[in-house]
Amino acid sequence: MYAVVPGLVMEAGMAVLGIFTSIGLLRLRRWARYSTLVFAGILVFIGILLLALAMAFFHFAPQGVSAQARVTTQAILCVIFLIPIGIGTWWLWMFNTAKVKAQFAGAATEQSLAAASTALPVVRPLKFAR
Repeated sequence: MYAVVPGLVMEAGMAVLGIFTSIGLLRLRRWARYSTLVFAGILVFIGILLLALAMAFFHFAPQGVSAQARVTTQAILCVIFLIPIGIGTWWLWMFNTAKVKAQFAGAATEQSLAAASTALPVVRPLKFAR
C-alpha cells in the first residue's frame, strides 16, 4: 500500500503537467514547446530501452512455447514499443521545424508586445489653465 501512493502521486503530477502543457500548446506558449520536446525525448529513450530489454530477455521464455508463438509475440512487442518511439520521433521532428519555431516565437513576441503596451502609462500633454 505504501509503495502505491508515491506512484499515484507521480502519475497525477504527470497528468497535471500534461494538461497544462496541452493548454500551453494551444495558446502557443514557448515553454509548452520545450516541455513537449523534453517529453518526446524521454518517450523515445524509454521506448528504445524497453524495446531492447524486451528483445534481449525474450529468449528466457518457457521451453514449452513453440517457435511460431515466440516470433509472433516478438513481432507484437516490436509494434507495441515502436508506436511510442514513432510518436516521440514525430514530435521531436515537428516541434523543431523552422515554421513551428517561428510560430511559437511569434506568439511570445505578440504576447510580450501586448503586455508591454498595457503596462506602460499613457502620457498626455499637460493642460495649462489660462
